[in-house]
Amino acid sequence: MFATIRRFRWQQWLLAAACVAALSLAAWQIDRAVHHLVYLRQNGAPAIAGWMTVGHVAELYHVPPGVLEEALGLPPDHVERRPLQAIARQRGESMEQLQATLLAAIARSRAAGAPTPGAAPPR
Repeated sequence: MFATIRRFRWQQWLLAAACVAALSLAAWQIDRAVHHLVYLRQNGAPAIAGWMTVGHVAELYHVPPGVLEEALGLPPDHVERRPLQAIARQRGESMEQLQATLLAAIARSRAAGAPTPGAAPPR
């Protein structure tokens, strides 16, 4: 009965090890993503930092980038890729002042009921 079992060749062992490694990496990435989502749900969006861009803040707070660009007085037809710290320096403001400006624009956008990017349309 067991005489028909054959042994794996080294190529088959290598393939099996590669599959185990790939599955382990995928499980680790899924675990990291779940932990990140749980953290964001419990703590909300992270604070606005100087290294972030306008687009990054727009994604984090689910507002259109144009709302933030308008609040900062940036041209609407130009995609701003500089970090917020550089924008604050150019405007002669501190990061705290720039953060307050952005948070006020976010609050106004949400109060006005502006559609959030990626949100499902109301039924």
